[in-house]
Amino acid sequence: RVATRAGISKYAQDSFLSAGTSQGHDANMVRIQAAIITSLRTLILAERQRLFALWDELRAGERVREAFWPAKEDCYTEEILDLHIQEVQHCQALLVNMKPILSLVFKREALVKELEDLHAFCADSSRLTDRKLNSSNVRRMEDRLRDINVQELPELEAELELQLRRQESATGRHVLVWDQRYLE
Repeated sequence: RVATRAGISKYAQDSFLSAGTSQGHDANMVRIQAAIITSLRTLILAERQRLFALWDELRAGERVREAFWPAKEDCYTEEILDLHIQEVQHCQALLVNMKPILSLVFKREALVKELEDLHAFCADSSRLTDRKLNSSNVRRMEDRLRDINVQELPELEAELELQLRRQESATGRHVLVWDQRYLE
C-alpha cells in the first residue's frame, strides 16, 4: 500500500517480491525504502498544506492547530500520513457544514472593514478641499455608504446570530472563530 502511494509501479513491487538472491533483494529494498520515504515526505507535506489552508478558511485558532500534534512531526510515516488525511477529511466536512455561517462571518468582516475605512475617510478633512473630488458628490457618496452599512450590518448580524445559535444547538458545541466564541 505504501509502495503504491509512493508511486512504485506494480512491476517493480512484483520484481522486488520475487527477487531470489539476497544481494538483489537488498538493493531493491534500499531503493524502495528510499522512494517510500521521499514520497511519504512529499505526500505528508502536501496534506499538511491542504490542512493549513482549511484551518485558515475555517478560522481555526491556535488551540485547534496545537491539538493536532502530527502537523509538527518531522518523521514521515504512513501513520502520520493517515492522520493528516483523516484531519483533512474532518476539516473538509466541517467546512461544508460551516459554509453558510462562514460566508456570513466573511460578509460581516467586510462590512465592518468598509465602515472603518469610511470613518477614516470622513475624518480626513482634506477630502472636501481636493479639487479632483466634488465635495457634494463625496458627501452624497458617504451618506449612501453609511446608510447601506447602517441598514445592512444589523440585518446581517441578526441573521448571523440566528445561524450561530442554530449551529450551536444542533452540534452542542460553541462556534469558535480564532479560538473565541463568535457570539461573544
